[in-house]
Amino acid sequence: KAVEQLSDDVFHRYAFDDPPDLPRWFRDEDTVARRREKPVSKEEVDEMKLRIRALEALPTKKEAEAKQRKKMKQVRRMEQVRSRAQAIVAQDELSGSAKVRAMETLYKNSGVLKKKKSFAGKTYVVATGDGRRKQVGKGGRGNRTKF
Repeated sequence: KAVEQLSDDVFHRYAFDDPPDLPRWFRDEDTVARRREKPVSKEEVDEMKLRIRALEALPTKKEAEAKQRKKMKQVRRMEQVRSRAQAIVAQDELSGSAKVRAMETLYKNSGVLKKKKSFAGKTYVVATGDGRRKQVGKGGRGNRTKF
């Protein structure tokens, strides 16, 4: 049985060369397909998967640039508000309460401290009597529509 196993082990796809009269495209593809795969341990595979997941988790170049532009715009807006606030504080003819009111309106109207818009809410599409449909309910960005 050991002799049979040894002879069976000799016959595999890496053992023989193709005859020279085969077409060139077949030989080229066959040499690529007949290469032995190098053994890779499970730890190396896991490490490669982690590396790939880390790369996929990174934002794309466009996303990173957009976030940076948004951040710079926010910083510019904040600098403008800060300079206006310093000008309000530097005014001597205003009382303390008037300065506070002016600061509140400045920050309120500047858009620097705005809250994020809510994505929640359902919209129901209701059929009216004349056969048309209309949407009823809280709209908003990212809402779910029920028919």
